[in-house]
Amino acid sequence: MFDPRRTLLSEASTSPDARWWTISLVRAVRGLLTWTPAEPLVWPSHAINPVPRLDSNPDARLEAFLAATNELTRRGLDAESLVRYGMPNEIAAVLGGMLLLRDLGIDQPELARRRGVDLEAWRAALPPLELNIGDDGVSAHRLGEIAMGYARTYVPAIFSWIASAPLTSLVMLSPPEASQLAHPHPGCNGDTKVRERYAWLVDRFSTSSIRDWLTTSLQYEFRWQDGTEPPPCPLECMIEREVDKNELNAELARRSAHSIGGDLDPQSILASEVDSHARNLVRQGRPHEAAALFEFAVLKRPYDAGIRNNLGFCLMPENPRAALKELETAAHMGYDHPAVNVYNRACCYLALEQPRDAMAISEEYWAANTLPDADGAILWQWPPDPGWALTEVGEPNGALAELMVCLASNMGWQEDQLRWEERSRLFNTARDQNLAQVCI
Repeated sequence: MFDPRRTLLSEASTSPDARWWTISLVRAVRGLLTWTPAEPLVWPSHAINPVPRLDSNPDARLEAFLAATNELTRRGLDAESLVRYGMPNEIAAVLGGMLLLRDLGIDQPELARRRGVDLEAWRAALPPLELNIGDDGVSAHRLGEIAMGYARTYVPAIFSWIASAPLTSLVMLSPPEASQLAHPHPGCNGDTKVRERYAWLVDRFSTSSIRDWLTTSLQYEFRWQDGTEPPPCPLECMIEREVDKNELNAELARRSAHSIGGDLDPQSILASEVDSHARNLVRQGRPHEAAALFEFAVLKRPYDAGIRNNLGFCLMPENPRAALKELETAAHMGYDHPAVNVYNRACCYLALEQPRDAMAISEEYWAANTLPDADGAILWQWPPDPGWALTEVGEPNGALAELMVCLASNMGWQEDQLRWEERSRLFNTARDQNLAQVCI
């Protein structure tokens, strides 16, 4: 599968320049605009401590952003329009999500501080909004009501700021004066076709799976491959990524069959950022709070397999049966980390005292796919003794094999135990050999 992160990680220089692929430049611009400390900032892996330098140095982030946008413009892409018309949803999601979670008291304030965002100044600049947050916790339904208020009041004002603020203010999320947001900027919405074409360009160069593209981006791609739509940028840039026509047709057909729309409403924009912060809560060992956020995100983005999987993950300690349902839905949607999904489902079956089902889905998965998952994962330790605890693993396939060895040993299934021990050994050997080849 196409992965723009790996292209960026392999660049020959730490600062964006003429040697970088267009894919990496767009990915860098998008990453710098939308980065929050809740997620790692992807940057060339060979550099000496590049991520801490960018994370802790706002001037370095700004310098990298300007270098990338200048190089994109030199190549014939209007970088300013790319940001204003192709990425407003992402910028609004980051800022709106920070404000929303701050007001809910869910997220920790150091995230905004480390990002360098003055949330108090933003609240002073934005129109007044009464949230009426109760003391009985935040359910997905209540979060949806609050997000609706945000979507109606804050998101249009943020879009107006995106249309008019200097690019340097956008990357630094610098708050404007209240008077600047009093009246919508005439360019805050822009021509629909212009916005759709720039969004297509962003999807094409910086989004891994076409399942995550906007439907309008898929339609533009189809027409371009059909020869009826001009490219949104010079042809030499377009050919950096080849989109499979059969895969494109299948995704368009799937969305047509399920009546999946093309554009994102303001609440869906917030849902994408809520998902990011919820994953950070999981890392902090706060799955109950994260589950409420994921439930809201699922309501607004029901066809997002990643959010479904994450919701199921958070439900596992308290309701493994409900968790299993969400995890199975994510698998049917094509969740792109199948080893993680199978491990989670196996743990659900074990919690429901159905060990043979746990073994069966693991056998089925292993027979079909044992490709290493380079991203690693956060998983629940099994068995949960004395309680459910999180653990971070470098390769979820290996974790699944070890889980099956443990299960077979505990159940006295000797043949299964021997088979999985051999699988674990062979897999670990193959993984170590691959890592050695990469190092060489």
